[in-house]
Amino acid sequence: MISLIDTVLSEPPQVYNVEDTDSAPVALLEADPQDPRFNIVFIFKIKPGTREQLLAQFKEHITHTRTEAGCLLFDLCKVEGDEDTLVVYEHWRKESDVWNIHFNQPYAVETGKLMEACIVGDMQQYMNFVTQIA
Repeated sequence: MISLIDTVLSEPPQVYNVEDTDSAPVALLEADPQDPRFNIVFIFKIKPGTREQLLAQFKEHITHTRTEAGCLLFDLCKVEGDEDTLVVYEHWRKESDVWNIHFNQPYAVETGKLMEACIVGDMQQYMNFVTQIA
């Protein structure tokens, strides 16, 4: 992977040391080999003074998300030494579990509205989709 960095990345990689939140990372379900799997890494900057409100909302959000049938893993991490950046890592059975089911849950709608008010810029700029390098 390291040998590919110079040829596959348009920008130098960013490295973050992350810390667990109250809803510590936990693997929920094992992926079925037939599942297409869909992963999202969401590293986002937040406005000063919004961190505690977001962490409280995510505590509830994570609790509900981890019960969704398509959710294999959902974690929220804090960035070490950076109070204004949070990281969400999501691992889903398939892409439609995110767009058609998860984002339509009442708690996800509420979290989305809060994030729109608390993040710096547009949410879409922070959403990264993990794809396999062949």
